[in-house]
Amino acid sequence: MNVPLFPHVLAKTAWPRRDANARNSRLSATELPGDLRPLQRMEPPPPSPGGDECITGWEGGLLVRRGGWLCGFGASGLELFRTPLAAPDAAPEMQRGETPPARSAPAMLENGTCVVTFGPHLVYIGSSGSIETGLTGEDQVLLGGASPNCTPDGKLVLTCESGEVNLVLHEEVLALTAPLPLPGRRRKGPRASCPAVYPDGSLACCDTFGLRRLMQDGMVRWTGPAVRLDRAPVLDLRGICAVCDLKGRTLFLDPDGLCAAEFPFPMLCAERPGGGWAALGDDRLLLLDARHRESWSRALPTGEHPPLVDRRGWICLLDGERRLLLFDAAGDLKAQHEGIEPAGAPSLVRSGRVAVPCRDELLLLG
Repeated sequence: MNVPLFPHVLAKTAWPRRDANARNSRLSATELPGDLRPLQRMEPPPPSPGGDECITGWEGGLLVRRGGWLCGFGASGLELFRTPLAAPDAAPEMQRGETPPARSAPAMLENGTCVVTFGPHLVYIGSSGSIETGLTGEDQVLLGGASPNCTPDGKLVLTCESGEVNLVLHEEVLALTAPLPLPGRRRKGPRASCPAVYPDGSLACCDTFGLRRLMQDGMVRWTGPAVRLDRAPVLDLRGICAVCDLKGRTLFLDPDGLCAAEFPFPMLCAERPGGGWAALGDDRLLLLDARHRESWSRALPTGEHPPLVDRRGWICLLDGERRLLLFDAAGDLKAQHEGIEPAGAPSLVRSGRVAVPCRDELLLLG
């Protein structure tokens, strides 16, 4: 793999990482389809623990992280490779009862490689499925499950299972936050979520200290409320940060950490073009304008994943009844597909195509 690995810049594709962009905003610069007809059914490896992730890969193809595997598919749906997510010197098989190391969601970089963390290893994967180890952390410092992110100046942002957030530049690892101590038994659930990156390179980080806006030298610009660690912070272009706190509220904080709006229930938020939000909560899909006022809402059972939004303001989501729904910007239902058995969140992988990782297949609709 003869490509320069630094600086780290997200690929300018429809969906280069789990939450679409560095702001975690799930807003794509391309367009959702006008219908939700199944077009292709691809077969990744058998299901395994860890959840599935699907992003845009090389030349309109797809990359799917399915448990301990990364699969590459061409634009035609042909499987190009199936690579085990392990360092080149890793043991080929695990012993019975051994806990598998955490694997991050993939992120596609502008240099043509896909970056993943596996156990203590940061690895880069080329278009043929070849693996090159970038860094190996001490004491599994790179161990993570959150999607890697990138800062505007080319640093890689890694969130560890221990709660530590690291910046990687060349071969140097800069610890932005410290691992979080856990007294007694290991607590279930995430200890930190993937930071969102502001345009100036500072980060919105959620951990057990609360929501904090951190500069790259570790200085704290402001500290917000204690927040849910299973909900990543979401930034819009204005620097408004949407988070869910431990009181069950959704807060919208301005760039100085001041509360611009508050809702008395948790919401899964995605940015709308031109300002505002598409949000799932209180068994509704809500459209909020740039001043966080409700423009319209549609009653539906709330699912587990945030909606995705295209450049026209159209919205696609998986609801709590396993239906994939498509709404236009005015809130009119344009299409739906029922009976999906999702194994991960839907992604807008290219213009007019939505991918949904399912239990037995990767489903491409449009």
